[in-house]
Amino acid sequence: ASSNKTLFATRGARIGVCIVDSTGDEDIAAYARNVFTDWNMSDGVLLVIDRGNKNYFAVQSVDIDDIVTDTVLKEILS
Repeated sequence: ASSNKTLFATRGARIGVCIVDSTGDEDIAAYARNVFTDWNMSDGVLLVIDRGNKNYFAVQSVDIDDIVTDTVLKEILS
């Protein structure tokens, strides 16, 4: 929660989580990118969790890659 507050306070960015039972026939990466766009997460990180397939995928905006680096994103996913 504190990471999300800091990210929002400094950049107006946020971290979102979408949990679904299934992404259907859609690949989880494509599904995550569509949700990212639908939720207007232009400055943030979205984690999509597909419970049915026990899979997850994260989408990150390029505007915050100086704060949420690949290393930080891997830590979030851990």
